Amino acid sequence: MVRVLSSIDKYGYVAKRELPVKGTPSAESATNAAPNGPTVESDKIANIHRTMVNFYLLLRSQRLYEVSHPQRFATLGLAYDSLRSVAGHHKFELHVRRDGLSSSALGDALLPDATGEMLALSSTLRQAGIRRILVLPKVSQEEVDILAELVKVSLMTTQHAGAAQTSTKTADNEDVGTRDGWWIKSFAERDVEGILVNAQVDRKVDTLLTSLIATLVAHGGHSPRVASENTVRLPGFDDLIATLK
Repeated sequence: MVRVLSSIDKYGYVAKRELPVKGTPSAESATNAAPNGPTVESDKIANIHRTMVNFYLLLRSQRLYEVSHPQRFATLGLAYDSLRSVAGHHKFELHVRRDGLSSSALGDALLPDATGEMLALSSTLRQAGIRRILVLPKVSQEEVDILAELVKVSLMTTQHAGAAQTSTKTADNEDVGTRDGWWIKSFAERDVEGILVNAQVDRKVDTLLTSLIATLVAHGGHSPRVASENTVRLPGFDDLIATLK
C-alpha cells in the first residue's frame, strides 16, 4: 500500500512544549545538539515537491512557448537547478504512478498533492510512456531541455496513434517495449547520459552497459531478426555480443 506524506500539521497547530525541569536541558537546546528528524524529512519532501512543480511548469511552457521565448528559458533554469539539487552527489529516482508521484528518497511514498499538480504531472508522464526517471549528478541543463522536448514529441505521437490502439494485454506489452526502445534510441541519438527513462533503478546503474545498449538500439544492431526499420525493439543478448565483436 502506498502511503501519502504531508508536511502539514494534521490538527493545524503545534503541540505545546512542556517547560523543562530546573537543572535539566531544555528541548530546544537538545534540538540544537542533534538534527531534528521530522524537520529534515519535511525539508526533503518540500524540496522534492518544489522540484516536481518546477519540472511540471517546464513541460507546460514547452507546449505554450516558442523555443527562444524568455519564459521557457526561465522555467528551464529553475527545473534544472531543482533537479540538480535533489540529485546531489548520488541520484534522484522518480516513480510515476496512476495516483501521483513517488521517490525512493521518501521511501516510495506519494508526494503531497494539495493542488493536483503532482497528479497532472503523473498523467502527462504516463501518456509520454514514462514510468521511471533517474537523474544522475552529471545531468546538464541541455539534457533537461532535451527531456522536456522529447516528452512533448512523445505526447504528440501518442495522440496521433491513440485511436488505432487496441486495449488487449498483448498490445499493451508490445507498446511498453516499443516506447522503452524509443526513449533509449532518442537519448542515444542526443548523447544524453545524465538522465535515464524506464531504466532498472533497483540496482547500481552500469552506465557503460547502458551506453552500449543505447548505441545498439540507435544504430539498429547487427541481428537479422529486425523485421522493420520503423520498429524499435529492445536488443537481446546476442545482439549485444554481435555489437561488441
